Amino acid sequence: MLVIPPQFALGNAAQAFTAEGALADEKQARALHGVLAALVKTATALSA
Repeated sequence: MLVIPPQFALGNAAQAFTAEGALADEKQARALHGVLAALVKTATALSA
């Protein structure tokens, strides 16, 4: 198991999204983007 250090917790998930499915809070969206970028970077390094 490999743990990626950045983490993201989403409270009140039922109310956190717009009707279009995007995160309503821009700060949360940026935080999620950072975690996903770390995941992609790690996965890319492991597959090389």
